[in-house]
Amino acid sequence: MKIKRKNNTSSVIVSNQNIFTAIKDRINAKNLGATVIVPHCCNNNDVFSGLFAEKVVSEYPIVESNFHMYSQTSALGKTQFVPVETNKEYGHRIFFANMICQDRLNHKRKSRSLNYAALCFCMSSVKYHVKELLISDNEITKVEIHAPKFGVGNAGGDWRIIHQLIEDSWQGINTFIYNR
Repeated sequence: MKIKRKNNTSSVIVSNQNIFTAIKDRINAKNLGATVIVPHCCNNNDVFSGLFAEKVVSEYPIVESNFHMYSQTSALGKTQFVPVETNKEYGHRIFFANMICQDRLNHKRKSRSLNYAALCFCMSSVKYHVKELLISDNEITKVEIHAPKFGVGNAGGDWRIIHQLIEDSWQGINTFIYNR
């Protein structure tokens, strides 16, 4: 696995490994394992689409089902946490975080559908959920964030801005960003 640390103080690690393989490896490692939250951007149009969404559906179809139930009543800035897998032996879990931060679909990529304010609010919810898991569950000793390079692609966001938001919002939390 090729890992590139952005700077010495950063807890953000960029990886070219397959995200689905990596998160399964993390929950299946005994002492070195962790509970994993996988945040990704979703729209407020009740459409679960995009390259990452397609891969999510093939691995964890419950994420899309829950998104459709939630997105009909949610607004920008809301985040839905969907538990998808638990290692029964070690207690590590995988949660997907459907962050509603795209204000429409952007098929032509001529404009930005990503709402940065909504993204910031969603990212704060993810941080709060990490802390909540660490406090409320005595079995969980380590929580990490593993995410695709979200907010770019169809959302039209600028990765330089999003990376800074990750650095600011998830400071102190081991965060892995996957290029593929």
